Amino acid sequence: MTPTHITLAAVAALATAGVAKSRGSMARKKPPRRRSVRRPLNSPAAKKKDKLVSRARAIFKSRMGDCSDMQYGMCPIMAWSVIEAGREQGRRLVLQAGSASWRMVPPELDDGVMSTHFSYMWEPHSMATRIAMARGTLPELHVWAADPKTQEIIDITTGDLPRLAKNMIGAEWLDKPPPDYIWSRSPDAIYQPDRDATILVAQMLEAGGYPLRRT
Repeated sequence: MTPTHITLAAVAALATAGVAKSRGSMARKKPPRRRSVRRPLNSPAAKKKDKLVSRARAIFKSRMGDCSDMQYGMCPIMAWSVIEAGREQGRRLVLQAGSASWRMVPPELDDGVMSTHFSYMWEPHSMATRIAMARGTLPELHVWAADPKTQEIIDITTGDLPRLAKNMIGAEWLDKPPPDYIWSRSPDAIYQPDRDATILVAQMLEAGGYPLRRT
């Protein structure tokens, strides 16, 4: 893929370009969600996850301040913050980007016509994607962190999904609310990482002063 050099002088505007300009593909029908195996909320493992997520959000706030638009596509910086928090705790986490989809209508309310999922779709060959990249902005996609050792997905943006669905596509979230964050090998959602999407976002972060590697 041809490198795309993107500056982060206006991070909010860049991030918004990745999610807010493709309303037609934001909600689509998807296969049934997979059920995740959840640990007890007070388990040592859960407490460690909560601690890392809290630290990641503190890192995000220290960089972005009280950004009222954080729900509009701040996923690259949020994922970077998770990776930074993991590094502080001696945990190697990596960046992933691509498509993601969450169920917003429960199966019993599916009429066969309505959109049942809220989605960010990475479509590298679409005209909208090509135009966005030609302009030096991100196309529609989603970004999260992952633990290569445990094969777990880490996404701290999920608590904002109902608000995003309402504000961006005018859809009510009729299914149970998504968790405040996802940290699981098999979440109640569909995550499809893509190599080229991940490279694109990594280049953006590095160019903007959000290093993913330490020398």
